[in-house]
Amino acid sequence: MAQENIYDLVIVGGGTAGCILAARIAEHGIHPHTKDRLRIALIEAGPYFRGDPRHGYGIPLRRRMFTNVSTEFKGSGRYTLRGGSMVLGGSSVTFGAQSHLPFSADYANWEYTTGVDWTEENVKEASDEVRRVFNVHADPDEFLSDGQRRFRESARSLGYDVQPYEGAKKNCIRCGYCLSSNMCKYDAKMSTLLTHVPTAERFGVNIIPDAMAHRLVFEGKRATGVVYRQEGQDNILKGEKILLSCGAVQTPLLLWKSGVGPKDLLGSQTVIESPNVGRRAHCHPENYIWALFPEPIKDGQRGWNAGSYFLHRMNEYGHDTLFVQDSGMGGLAPPHEAAASEFAPGFGPDLKRFVDVGRRSLGRVVLWTTPKEAEGHLDEEGRLVYETDHPAVRSRLKEGIEIGIDILRNMGAAHWTPPEVLRANILTPHLASTCRAGVDPKTSVVDSHFHCHDMENLFICDGSVLPRTSIGSLAMAIATVATFAAQRMVEDHFS
Repeated sequence: MAQENIYDLVIVGGGTAGCILAARIAEHGIHPHTKDRLRIALIEAGPYFRGDPRHGYGIPLRRRMFTNVSTEFKGSGRYTLRGGSMVLGGSSVTFGAQSHLPFSADYANWEYTTGVDWTEENVKEASDEVRRVFNVHADPDEFLSDGQRRFRESARSLGYDVQPYEGAKKNCIRCGYCLSSNMCKYDAKMSTLLTHVPTAERFGVNIIPDAMAHRLVFEGKRATGVVYRQEGQDNILKGEKILLSCGAVQTPLLLWKSGVGPKDLLGSQTVIESPNVGRRAHCHPENYIWALFPEPIKDGQRGWNAGSYFLHRMNEYGHDTLFVQDSGMGGLAPPHEAAASEFAPGFGPDLKRFVDVGRRSLGRVVLWTTPKEAEGHLDEEGRLVYETDHPAVRSRLKEGIEIGIDILRNMGAAHWTPPEVLRANILTPHLASTCRAGVDPKTSVVDSHFHCHDMENLFICDGSVLPRTSIGSLAMAIATVATFAAQRMVEDHFS
């Protein structure tokens, strides 16, 4: 094993949260005793596509990667929209860049669920910073496609309070290729690779890419280091404090591999019992309602952009809220998705024409809901297990499907995905809460200051700590909580 390195802080996971934490703690923190700049290491399992951001232009390396990402790399599951991409910047590199900051009901929900003091007032400074740094904004009306305008008008005519969706982009030319879960060819999508990594390096963070963490090192209940593998060699990083930011799946898996978790799962391998690790997962049950229109609803020249959404049955805590959006009414579906569409003709010239031109007539309404009952646990492989047949989940999705079809019918759609097909194919993106924060150690893993209840010097901040998924998509909620966590860690430990 290679020579030990000793740091003030070791951050495991360079995704959305990890890059924010590294940048902000390095920029604003100091060693509390020596007053020196902090020594911080950031470990990331995936590669680092280097280069200063040029929003709207891109740089040669990332533009080459955009067109030359290997099938093997994509097929490994390391580079996916939903699965937590293993690249520096994480899912923020490959997400669709459509994301809301937390709603007021999200903050109330988090406090209600586990007692954390992450109130809207306390988190406001962090939220404002995220909006500014990620350039979160709604697109102007002139950017909307005919399908997006139809959705907005149709939903409003049915009595729904439609609002503009927001996106995190800068100088976007709307090329549309981010639909394929790719990094942005032109550096317009505001990932932490662009917004925070340059700051982290400027303030001395040692970024260690292509380094897969295998286990944590403990002395009693004190976390002291991380064992990782890079280029076939095992190494260890020692840290005064260890911060996990591997994501809602990988963080609990790393803890389990380190012997931290429920004793009934780990058995004789238990090093530190922490019964809630991986055991209180929460998700957004979701459906995509595809539709075919008798005429084009997109001009074929516009890319992916934010459109509109509405919240149905919104309440103080956001429980059971239906989130309905026009995702898929703007940019074109990728050719391979169009070819596999239920509306595509058989092989031959008709299919070729459909993929080339007909996909301009394809639209989609996306809906998800936030029932309290969409709670489960991770299995040993990190797969979510929850009761998809729970009456609360089924009834809300059934209602959402009916609403979505009413809107599509009102828009003039000729065909749409049958309701029975939708009810049989529930999706579960936006996983959170697998190491959730809370004031009671009996029902949570970390406290309101992101410190683990059952371990010393170990902190967690990523999607896993959210007491519940947010009402909107998770990217900017995670960014907001990570920015807030960096502020708290500086105040608590590095001032």
